[in-house]
Amino acid sequence: MKDIAHDDVMARILKNDPAYALQLLESVEKHATPSEVAVLFRVMNLAFGTKWRSFLTEHQKSFHNTFSTDPAPSQICKDP
Repeated sequence: MKDIAHDDVMARILKNDPAYALQLLESVEKHATPSEVAVLFRVMNLAFGTKWRSFLTEHQKSFHNTFSTDPAPSQICKDP
């Protein structure tokens, strides 16, 4: 059995279910730590590219900008 990275699996799930991706984003916005936010942003970029940010509400854009001035995945969260 081939191993699949967690980010790749999550990106597939989110890409196949954009409604879930939005629900997850809203939940993370309310309850997550900064490191959890960074992981989600990295996975969202993997799933949707940068276009997902165009669908954010103004509040969500402000939230996103709080955690990243350059939303490129390599700048949001680097793997240890």
